[in-house]
Amino acid sequence: MSLGKVNKRSKNAQTDASWRHHYIPKFLIEGFTNADNKVFVYDKLEDGGQGKIRNKPVPPKSIFFEKHRNTMVFDTGTSSVIEDYTYNKLDTYYSKFFRELKSYTEGNEEIPNGPLYGLHLFVMNLFWRIPAQDPAAKRLSDVINEGIEDSGLLKALGKHQKTAFSKLTLSQASKNLEKEPHYKVFTCDDPIFILTDNPTVYERRAEQFKELDELKYIFPVSSQMVFVYSGYNRSYLKLSPKIVRLYNALAIDQSVRYTVSFDRENLESNVKTWKDLKERNLLEKYKQTLFSI
Repeated sequence: MSLGKVNKRSKNAQTDASWRHHYIPKFLIEGFTNADNKVFVYDKLEDGGQGKIRNKPVPPKSIFFEKHRNTMVFDTGTSSVIEDYTYNKLDTYYSKFFRELKSYTEGNEEIPNGPLYGLHLFVMNLFWRIPAQDPAAKRLSDVINEGIEDSGLLKALGKHQKTAFSKLTLSQASKNLEKEPHYKVFTCDDPIFILTDNPTVYERRAEQFKELDELKYIFPVSSQMVFVYSGYNRSYLKLSPKIVRLYNALAIDQSVRYTVSFDRENLESNVKTWKDLKERNLLEKYKQTLFSI
């Protein structure tokens, strides 16, 4: 968004902006809840940085959000248009693909490309929304906004530019539409998968926008399903339950703070596995194993 548009928007800024801004959409969290529609939470920063599972489970609205994360502050007031319009609209759009996937898998039907590609677009869009990517987004914004000295305006621009980075990523992906991407869902009878604040495990760090459409990755759809993407002109990943469990440890390792699960015992087991692999310096080895199959 241009500087002129941001200034124009400030004239009509809200004074009653929303404040609970989810960087992981609630519809995604709901796929990891228990029968009471709650999740157990592991917090890396609790217990003096040693990490701890909180005593009581919480509903989706109470996790994976930051107060006023997407609120823009102007001299005339505040605006939560990014959250209330842009992200809410995107969540409504992308949630339909998750519902379709659930419907097809529950009916043991073959999943068409539509919802699978829609899920891939969601994953690319989510990349710029989560706290783990804030440093990368800030580096890009600093280059774009060089010369602007107003700190308040810089913050507002930075928040808007994250949505622009998402659009640019999707624009890069559109250039590959003539190619055939490889993806599938992997389901388990038992609910084993966890969800973190940095849920997409890529084969390696992306260095360019277009690589978010090319790199292999694994993404959790629900506690019983992961989405496997292996890029263009590559073979499908062939996973076994034993191998796919490595996803959980890698996702916990790259998380900034939070990991959730429908069940305390499942969460305890995965945190224990992650700590054990980390202590033995095996995480990178297992990551290579996961993506070299």
